[in-house]
Amino acid sequence: MEIVNTDAEGRLILADALAFACKNYNPDYLFDYATLTGWSERLHCHTSFTYFTLNETFAKDIERYNNEYAEKSIRLPPWVEYIYYIQSNIADVKNSGYKCNSGGLMASMFLMNFIPQKYRKNWIHFDVRLSSYNNTVNIADGFATYLEIIKGI
Repeated sequence: MEIVNTDAEGRLILADALAFACKNYNPDYLFDYATLTGWSERLHCHTSFTYFTLNETFAKDIERYNNEYAEKSIRLPPWVEYIYYIQSNIADVKNSGYKCNSGGLMASMFLMNFIPQKYRKNWIHFDVRLSSYNNTVNIADGFATYLEIIKGI
């Protein structure tokens, strides 16, 4: 892996964990929750979460639960062709898409590299905001949505 952004270290650990889970547990579903990017938090004024999935059913479920629980989210576009931005000339992959400054989308593309093709359709990457920042109840936004997605499978 080529390190082009030393501030994108969390995704390295998460990528390893996702690869380990796929290799050793053959999961039916794969969900990860992380505060990988400040970009995600800045994008929507600290009031919601972003997520990446290739699964249209999951995306519709998330939107439905958002409406039910008055939560907000922004789906990162499932533009897998943007994986081009993290291709490296000297390694398998770069840890950031420095030519494309979409932190959340580039983090998702990076993580997807470590998930075998057969698991990608049942994977959601949730990029959550810091839970205590500007939050009187000190709980992560989207919690009800996350819970319902897990309960629904």
